[in-house]
Amino acid sequence: MPRHIPTDPYVYRRLRWQARWITVAALVPFTLSSIELVQLASSDDPTIAVKAGWAFFQLGLYVIPATAVAWWAWRRSFRARPVVLAHDAGPGTACGVPELDAAPRDHLSLTGDQPPPRRW
Repeated sequence: MPRHIPTDPYVYRRLRWQARWITVAALVPFTLSSIELVQLASSDDPTIAVKAGWAFFQLGLYVIPATAVAWWAWRRSFRARPVVLAHDAGPGTACGVPELDAAPRDHLSLTGDQPPPRRW
């Protein structure tokens, strides 16, 4: 299925900046939680060190949706990349399959250039 090819570079830049900001917004709580996790895990008090397990669990619950949202934002910006085509580009090149624009070739086995398959 051919990919939709947008040509607006401003939309691409806007979506790329949104993806960057979403990534930064996802990394700030992750960094703060990781610092807290390290502080809890490195404590000498056993009651505080037990809380590190709960902090690790919460961090894991946060990472899954945050990664999904950041992945979605980057994929959306990737799909909006403008594609520069030549003036004489055919419909196959516009769809992303330049082989469709080439002239059809003869069938290899019917031209005699390639020997027929051997039978055992």
